[in-house]
Amino acid sequence: MRNFFEPAQIINGKPYKVWKYEEVLKEQLLIGILSKGACPINVSNELPVNDRRILLTTLQQVQEERHKQLEMAKQANMAKGKKV
Repeated sequence: MRNFFEPAQIINGKPYKVWKYEEVLKEQLLIGILSKGACPINVSNELPVNDRRILLTTLQQVQEERHKQLEMAKQANMAKGKKV
């Protein structure tokens, strides 16, 4: 039953509440993976929404920076190999 305050919204073919739950669960899973288990789902479940998003964003930035550093190291090693 729909009412004015909670209209039935469909996002990607799913009711909004189902879609939102899945998105939060995906955020928590990513936090667990990127933190290498330091922040499991049961811990991130207790975090306020803004804190969880800040944590996820920070972990993603750290991961991107690591990736850039690895790419730079690979390029430096390739450059050294060509000079020899």
